[in-house]
Amino acid sequence: TLASQMRDVSADKPDDVSSVVDLIAAVFRSQLAAIAGNILVAFPLAIVLGIALGQWLGESPVTAEKAVHLIDDLDIFGWAIPHAALAGVFLYLAGLISGYFDNQAAHSHLGKRIAYAPWLRRWLGVAGAARLGDYISHHLGGMMGNFLFGCMLGCAGIFGVILGLPIDIRHIAFASANLGYAIIGSDTLPAWQTLAWAGLGVLLIGLTNLLVSFTLALRTAFRARRMTFSGSRVLLGAVWRRFCESPRSFFLPPRQATDTPPDA
Repeated sequence: TLASQMRDVSADKPDDVSSVVDLIAAVFRSQLAAIAGNILVAFPLAIVLGIALGQWLGESPVTAEKAVHLIDDLDIFGWAIPHAALAGVFLYLAGLISGYFDNQAAHSHLGKRIAYAPWLRRWLGVAGAARLGDYISHHLGGMMGNFLFGCMLGCAGIFGVILGLPIDIRHIAFASANLGYAIIGSDTLPAWQTLAWAGLGVLLIGLTNLLVSFTLALRTAFRARRMTFSGSRVLLGAVWRRFCESPRSFFLPPRQATDTPPDA
């Protein structure tokens, strides 16, 4: 969608970019929501899970040495950002995989074929088979993309060990959870400076994940449409002006307009 709207941006038409800037602001908000969602779920869940396992096992599942290692892995001057960029590449590939399976499901009428499977009709009934076929038809891309994304994330470190290279991933969800595990595994609560630095690492990991994956996806969209973009300066200037005039629009959705009652 963004690529299609950017087609009309050029230095000859500097005033016709407001709709593109609106879309960029909306995309920026959605990416921030993705980062916040990962952190707000993974971080507290890791703490709760770590405490629960500690109560059950009688000792913390994360040793103090491991806690130090987990925090060191979030250092932005280490391998955190390059590894986050690799995870961003995997996110991009997962998006391509999702698109492939969505297209395949639509092209092959997968939902109808599942719904008409005789053995499935005997097992779930006609209505049940139809519901299952409809669900898989609409969600196959997401399921396969997420499954293979998990495989890519899980295998990266193993390939690094096999090849003897510093290959690994840093993903916003794992980074948030690891910070939570590090807190419950430490003998004493780490200093606030350490936690702040690690928290900054988590945020930059998330931004790198999304920046790399989004940039690659946008590049693919340009190539698919055989587009060349020459309005970078115009668009960046318009985005900067919007940010200076209305920074709220990049962080919060626009307020809903309220209807004013007609005059009596």
